[in-house]
Amino acid sequence: MQIPKDLFDLSCVDDINVMGKGGKEQIIKRIIPRWKRVNKPLYDFEIDHNGMRLRLEVKKQKDIQWFDSGKYYELSAIDRNIKVLFIIHNKGKINALLVASLGHFIDWLCANRQSDGWATEVMKVAADFKTKFPSLQFKAKAKIAEIFKENPQIFDVIYQKN
Repeated sequence: MQIPKDLFDLSCVDDINVMGKGGKEQIIKRIIPRWKRVNKPLYDFEIDHNGMRLRLEVKKQKDIQWFDSGKYYELSAIDRNIKVLFIIHNKGKINALLVASLGHFIDWLCANRQSDGWATEVMKVAADFKTKFPSLQFKAKAKIAEIFKENPQIFDVIYQKN
């Protein structure tokens, strides 16, 4: 399912600067003003839209995004439908807003980026350790801009600077 583009306010994209560490949720909220901020392990925002609850995880990096791979082992059907908003920027200025379904994105990574740690056996070990040591993280990388260039069909393009 594609995410409805009317759930985003693109009028402020050029005014936003997402440079620096941290999630920048207050700044990003300007792009998604109707979404409710939540603190869940797999997503940051949610909204009820046309009788459905949509969930959104926000990832903000220039290119390389790091994921705590143990969180993604054996996702439920509901969790697989979480949308991930990738905010691609250069020196804080937004170049693109890309959205992917979490389950489809993780499946693609496991099929195509095993050398970066995207393998079911790694995710299982990470999940097992996370159960015993909840603050422990196993990080696997994803080069979002590269993946988008190679496989644009994985993403819905919400915004792209010319």
